[in-house]
Amino acid sequence: MKKIGFALFSIVVIALAVGYIVVNRNTASDQDQIVTLIERGRQSVEAKSLDSAMACVSRSYKDNGEMNYDRIKLLITEAFRSDSHYEATVDNPVIDMQGTGKARAKAHVTVFAVRSDDKQEVFSGNIIFSLTKERTRKYLIFPTHEWKVSGVEGLGRIFDLL
Repeated sequence: MKKIGFALFSIVVIALAVGYIVVNRNTASDQDQIVTLIERGRQSVEAKSLDSAMACVSRSYKDNGEMNYDRIKLLITEAFRSDSHYEATVDNPVIDMQGTGKARAKAHVTVFAVRSDDKQEVFSGNIIFSLTKERTRKYLIFPTHEWKVSGVEGLGRIFDLL
């Protein structure tokens, strides 16, 4: 009986170790991960997926316009409730790594609200994303690190327009 218990325990430990290695085996560079994060955010806006959009934002989000994570979530929820759908473009982000776990990415962003045949530009401008690499968990157990948006400059009053 002890041998079966030990064998099962060993299998569980080995499975957890393999899972941890697989989850943390990210071969993409930090810059590639940031570009992927920005693209995921763009796709979330077009799909009107609140969960996917908020997964890109740090819980410690703070900008100079008194926005925080909860306020951003509320404003995005309101924008996604509208009848229109959105088309967004992000032109070639320029990424500046600022030490371990910090970066800034500058990109030209254009957002259109589309209602039936009417396509209206709601935002066009340069945005600077402040990013941090945060500890997170995959599958609720495996610790890993992931880039998140921790601040944005250049949005102006976009949320008033949506």
